Amino acid sequence: MVEVSDGGLAVTGYTWSYGAGSSDLLLAKFDASGNTCLGEFVTPTVQSVSPTINTPSPTVNTQSPTITSPSPTVTSPAPTTTVVCEIQPPPRISSITDVGNDQGREVRVKWHRCYWDTLGAPYTITEYSIWRRVDQYKAFRSEAEILPTEAGNPYERIAYPPGEWDFIKTVPARCESTYSTICPTVADSTITDGMYWSVFFVSAMTADPSVYLDSEPDSGYSLDNLAPAAPKGLMATLYADSTVLIWLSNSESDLAYYGIYRGSCPDFMPGTPLDYTIDTTHTDLAAVYCYKVSAFDFAGNESSLTGPVSVGEGGTQPELPKDFSLSQNYPNPFNPQTAIRYALPGDAQVRLVVYNVAGQEIETLVNEEQEAGYHECVWDGKDVATGIYFYRLRARDFMQTRKMILLR
Repeated sequence: MVEVSDGGLAVTGYTWSYGAGSSDLLLAKFDASGNTCLGEFVTPTVQSVSPTINTPSPTVNTQSPTITSPSPTVTSPAPTTTVVCEIQPPPRISSITDVGNDQGREVRVKWHRCYWDTLGAPYTITEYSIWRRVDQYKAFRSEAEILPTEAGNPYERIAYPPGEWDFIKTVPARCESTYSTICPTVADSTITDGMYWSVFFVSAMTADPSVYLDSEPDSGYSLDNLAPAAPKGLMATLYADSTVLIWLSNSESDLAYYGIYRGSCPDFMPGTPLDYTIDTTHTDLAAVYCYKVSAFDFAGNESSLTGPVSVGEGGTQPELPKDFSLSQNYPNPFNPQTAIRYALPGDAQVRLVVYNVAGQEIETLVNEEQEAGYHECVWDGKDVATGIYFYRLRARDFMQTRKMILLR
């Protein structure tokens, strides 16, 4: 074993047998703590040292006519062999970055090729495999976690980084200088929950499954870059001394909740939301105000505002709906009254019926031709028993059924 100072790092060489009559060297670099920084299998090149022949010039004696010619001497240095080794680097991750303008949970992993991913290399790289470290949800980044050192064999990281890893995908090798691919993450970094780092490494694979080179692990994070759409169909209705807001539900799968803003005039500037709700309705114990509503996703992204609407003079009305829809009743559960709202993109014959769990018709709430727009009716369940009921809307070719609960 030979140790040579190299910028504060120790370089160590070991013989490594690969079957009868063959041997390679395994060179590795260590930092001051003994952690492996780089380790590669290399094939040594032997340089032979030729002997040196020394032929002295003849000496002439002027006092007597004699010439002395010394015999030539051959200087043969001790048998030495110089081993010239070039460290052949494994793949190296250059960056792990978020994929922009998406719903999150993905990063782009880029890396520089392995030295063997070239023509004439001793081994042929067939593909690169990408691995993601198994972490607890919302684990935070730590340098000690990303580059751990395990007791025992110091070359363990050369063959496989310590820890548990999930296989993600493979990328074919094409002798390219750099590669890039999209990989999934476990969770996004969010405004509300903070940073979440996903750790990856890249392995250069050969046709022999026992011969491969792994990169150092590296980390990155993903973001949800897309905010939800603004809620549609916002309408305000006055009941006694309170205002009930109703709007259509968003279709995004990562929708978290809605924010309600209140102001004294239609062009008010929103500040802190008046309230948050997961429903598509809100009751405010006030009679003369203007309202705006926005949608939030789980990453904390907020949509643009819908509104304003109000119940007083000069209140604005929402634009006509583009599709038929039936909203969830509000309140739900209820006792004994609840409001049911629906949208018609055009004039239509409308039938809205309430059924019990046995499929029996309990009451017909609407059975008439209605104009395009947003409509609402109230069902009073004072004459029926506590339990689960269903309401069904039919308009042209559209039909939808929802469940509601009467709870006394």
